[in-house]
Amino acid sequence: MNFDSNALQRLAELRSGGLNKAGISTAAGLVFYDLEAEAKLLYPVIAPIRKRMARIGKREAGQGLAVHWNVITDPNAGGITSELGEGQRGGVRTPATAAKIATYHGIGLENAVTWEAEYAGEGYDDIRGIAQRTSLVALILTEEPKLLWGNGPTGIAIGAALPPT
Repeated sequence: MNFDSNALQRLAELRSGGLNKAGISTAAGLVFYDLEAEAKLLYPVIAPIRKRMARIGKREAGQGLAVHWNVITDPNAGGITSELGEGQRGGVRTPATAAKIATYHGIGLENAVTWEAEYAGEGYDDIRGIAQRTSLVALILTEEPKLLWGNGPTGIAIGAALPPT
């Protein structure tokens, strides 16, 4: 075989860095990005209240089965008048109070993956992982309205407030 010595010289120059003079390198960003997994799960997860809310109470404080509180139902239960004569003081009023209770309720969603779905999805993605992730996101999206209004979009009441008196 006869090789042109000039061709061998040019090949040696290219190998030693001559290709870098072409102006295209990995810094130009012309590289592969695998965005397939992210593209499969394109939906908004907007839950600003849930993200800011503390998830665990004080340590060793206990949680119990319900939350208890007292409310003032009438700030002037005795009906004491506010009119005063000169130099007199107002009457001492006693507010009406009531004890209230709201029991805790659990929330949760489930998902299932059949063996056939897992087998058929092999090479596509982790089907069990998708099931877990979408269940978590669905729970977050159903929890946000409950934190804001006490009821979810389905209208299932967690608890009903008493009418004002």
